[in-house]
Amino acid sequence: MAHKQHAVSQLERHYRRIRGELAQIEEEIVRAGTSGPVLRDRRAPELVPRNEMLAHIAACIGLFDPDWAPVQAPPIKPRKPSDPDKWGRLLNWAYDVLRPAPEPMTSVEILDALWKTGRVTKKQAQDYRARLTTLLRGQERLGAVRSTGARPLHWSIIRAPSRALARTE
Repeated sequence: MAHKQHAVSQLERHYRRIRGELAQIEEEIVRAGTSGPVLRDRRAPELVPRNEMLAHIAACIGLFDPDWAPVQAPPIKPRKPSDPDKWGRLLNWAYDVLRPAPEPMTSVEILDALWKTGRVTKKQAQDYRARLTTLLRGQERLGAVRSTGARPLHWSIIRAPSRALARTE
């Protein structure tokens, strides 16, 4: 029984992902407006195989669960994968700035130091401020950094980061 449920859940997840890809293609065509027919012609080779896959997957699910209906499976919107190294790199750079610092620094001061060294642009420094604070709070929970209780938070290193955060450059 468990294998049957697992098979249905995996097939349904695959079905939902393909429906999400189709929905995204359709959105692109609608957004294209007057050039929509041109875009539809260009993307048509992608639409036909996906629609066929949906029919095959729905038939397979029907073998395991005759009561299953495609309406029960809302599409999963495809997401652009994030850069897994980006936030770890930012945290390592923050450690590089905090290590030699004679006194605790705010997130803004850390990002300004990174901007001055050329590791981030001014725009990135503005965009990364909240994310850096979140990353440092996570490190505070692990006991690697300490913050002052007052705002703006000033950060200092308590101990060296774990091996998972070791420099990878």
